Amino acid sequence: REVDMLKNLRQTYIPQVYDFVQQDGVVYTVMDYIEGESLDKILARGEKISQPDIVKWSCQLLEALDYLHHQGPHGILHGDIKPANIMLTPQGNICLIDFNISFFMDENTVLGYTEGYTSPEQYIIALDKKSIHAIPNHTVVDEKSDIYSVGATFYHLITGHKLERRRSGREYEELQEHVSEGLASVIMKAIVLERDKRYANAYEMYQAFQNICKKDKR
Repeated sequence: REVDMLKNLRQTYIPQVYDFVQQDGVVYTVMDYIEGESLDKILARGEKISQPDIVKWSCQLLEALDYLHHQGPHGILHGDIKPANIMLTPQGNICLIDFNISFFMDENTVLGYTEGYTSPEQYIIALDKKSIHAIPNHTVVDEKSDIYSVGATFYHLITGHKLERRRSGREYEELQEHVSEGLASVIMKAIVLERDKRYANAYEMYQAFQNICKKDKR
């Protein structure tokens, strides 16, 4: 079902997916060629990214997620948002790639995780499904899990290092060393460990980015 749904996606910041091929236990995605480079390459070079670019790319990514989350009766989660899965085109726009572990929100079929970007609930379910019975507040994976990954991705792009599972308590201060307090507060709400305290959906986070000036005391 995921394959059929993904092949019908039509969105500016998502490449056209044509097919999925499995060979020797590896799943390959057949999709449009996206010219440019992934954001992890920019991180590897240690390039500083401007706040306007952070806001622009975040909004484009959230538009793509809002579209995905409203597909079908329950919506599709990407499930693996990270710098390596976000392409930057020569035109300065982003494109969300790699749907190999995406899944419908009604199933919680978590197939994997990426350290430093995956939400606590997705990490727990992917790592050990038996443990979710002992941690009932981490039994649900929904659009807030993708929201967390968006925040974690841009936290890395802004600060230059990944989020740690064991928080230092200095995440907000580290963000403010590079961006305005308004932008820092938007990222912080996305990466709250308690899923109920994050943005309810991609559109709500998109609106927050549009209004970061209102969160800045200046």
